[in-house]
Amino acid sequence: MVWDASFESWIELGITGQPQGRLLDRNGALIAGWVGEIPEGDVLEAAATL
Repeated sequence: MVWDASFESWIELGITGQPQGRLLDRNGALIAGWVGEIPEGDVLEAAATL
């Protein structure tokens, strides 16, 4: 979770509203993204690939 009062991170990550999620690797590369409800199982599966 990121708090960004300027919304610059939202723009950079293509986030247009809530809820949305992005999973990034340690270098900041996008691994996966979700719009709407963020499914826990999908997040855990994507994180396991890291």
